[in-house]
Amino acid sequence: MPTLKDQWYSKAAAPAGKYYELLGRSRDIAERSFAGQDTPLQEAKDVGFTQHQITVWLGKNTFNALAQFPILYRLQVGNNTFSYYAYVPTAYNGAHTPVVDGRLIDSQKELNLLNAGLFANGHSTPVQKYVFRDLAVKVPEDFSGERHLFHFDSFDY
Repeated sequence: MPTLKDQWYSKAAAPAGKYYELLGRSRDIAERSFAGQDTPLQEAKDVGFTQHQITVWLGKNTFNALAQFPILYRLQVGNNTFSYYAYVPTAYNGAHTPVVDGRLIDSQKELNLLNAGLFANGHSTPVQKYVFRDLAVKVPEDFSGERHLFHFDSFDY
């Protein structure tokens, strides 16, 4: 008998999220965070770092959902010089909250360079900060595999 994952495997995977180069206030918060300094919660809220999106993941036999929050990254670009980035998830319904004072990285060339710098094309784990950890939540009642975006999960539930 085919699993739920087998049934849906031909559906295109959801876009995982978007990357932003952090500038202005969002960069200031990221710099302080990586330096180990506390940031008032309201400041993090003001730039969108506390805004979660509900993402849906397809395991072997069931859909699961997470409240996912932005992740901050630091990339060394020279001696004691860093660039800061945020990964912002895209929700199952396509919702996305841009980062205030962030520049959306939307060219494939720039995304490839960022991937090489942050992840060494899959051979490295970058320096990252979670504003909040992802939380398991109920799959939204309006979710439909026919109409909405979802990700394929490597775990079997």
